[in-house]
Amino acid sequence: MTDANRQMETLTGRTGAELIGSNFTALFSEPQRAVECLNLTLGSLCLLDYELELLPRDGPETVQSLNASTSNDRDRT
Repeated sequence: MTDANRQMETLTGRTGAELIGSNFTALFSEPQRAVECLNLTLGSLCLLDYELELLPRDGPETVQSLNASTSNDRDRT
């Protein structure tokens, strides 16, 4: 992960510092579906309402609806 907002911190029970650099797929009960989510986002540049079960540090799994998009740096890479 390269960025994490406060909502992701709240949902996972982890700080932004813990999330950044971590393996995104490890946060979900079905890592392969999380990989699919990433691949779909990269293929279409945007993904809406993709449901995954999040594994928070403390507490029960929760179903989350992910919305994702890609972004480029100023050199469009």
